[in-house]
Amino acid sequence: MKKSGYNSARKKAIVGADRPKLDNITQWLNNNNFGVRVSESNKIIKINDTILHETDLILNGMVHLQHDTVKVHCELGYELIPNDRDKHRIKTLQRNIHYIQAKIPYCVLNQDLASMLGLDESRLTVYLYYHTMMLKNSGCFD
Repeated sequence: MKKSGYNSARKKAIVGADRPKLDNITQWLNNNNFGVRVSESNKIIKINDTILHETDLILNGMVHLQHDTVKVHCELGYELIPNDRDKHRIKTLQRNIHYIQAKIPYCVLNQDLASMLGLDESRLTVYLYYHTMMLKNSGCFD
């Protein structure tokens, strides 16, 4: 298998593994009236015709939510440590930098951290949406 074919298959496998979790969040949001809805999912983000990455969920057409795990993306807040050669960590850091550079409001739902703290991912999505909107309204993404 060519390297590009391998990477494509790997990416599809990761998206496929996340899909049930993202569908559960979407369904919960649709069944509960907290003012947060999924407007798109798995949207390809481009800047100047360059594909950067794929957003897991877009909430109310404004906030991009990424669903991460420690196994793939590393500990939240430690995407890149000195001399680290892990491609996933570097890609996660680059993804976050792209959101900031493009002034796109985004948040990260880390599955492992939510589990460790006993937090429900669907309810946490609502919190992260409103927290990110507060940051957007205060000019953090301007």
